[in-house]
Amino acid sequence: MTAHTDSDRYFSSVAEGYQEKVTSWPLSWLRARESSAVAELLGDVTGLRILELGCGSGYYTRQLTEGRAAQVIAVDKSGPMIEALKLPNVQGIVASASDIKIAETFDLILSAGMLEFVPDPAAVMANARGHAGEGTSMILLMPEKNIFGQLYRLFHLTHGVRALLLSHREKLVLFEKTGWKVDRVHRVFPFTVVFRLIAV
Repeated sequence: MTAHTDSDRYFSSVAEGYQEKVTSWPLSWLRARESSAVAELLGDVTGLRILELGCGSGYYTRQLTEGRAAQVIAVDKSGPMIEALKLPNVQGIVASASDIKIAETFDLILSAGMLEFVPDPAAVMANARGHAGEGTSMILLMPEKNIFGQLYRLFHLTHGVRALLLSHREKLVLFEKTGWKVDRVHRVFPFTVVFRLIAV
């Protein structure tokens, strides 16, 4: 059984009640800080067409719809997670972020807390670039490779799920190789970082 299959199975198994779990203490404390950083880098999403990769049960999807995005295409490999999405102007798609092909480009791409669980981050980032229009930005939330990030990784290992930790330099190399440049960085204590990337 591959780590990727294990992560798919794990997140599908916790889909029911997942939204309540991540908005309850103590996860709510971290999520609120991350959400604030993501919102700051998203800026005004009014009227935008947005692709969300790894939407889960819709924590950030709700943020996008509340911000009056015109349309959100929300993608996740977990069918149960997609089934939890019942939001206006949202189309949920069960698919891999590295393989999905949509015959259009988007004003904005969001991926929060997914990239560390995929087998090939470069494939995901390159595929996201293929869905980016001129001037499209991508908001990306990832764990940091520090002591708290290692604890995050160990937590997931106890559930049979491998979380990849990349150094800051490794992230920059990944972005450059897949057609993105860093515009802004917002670090969130204790172990996450939010990037705003611009398609080049």
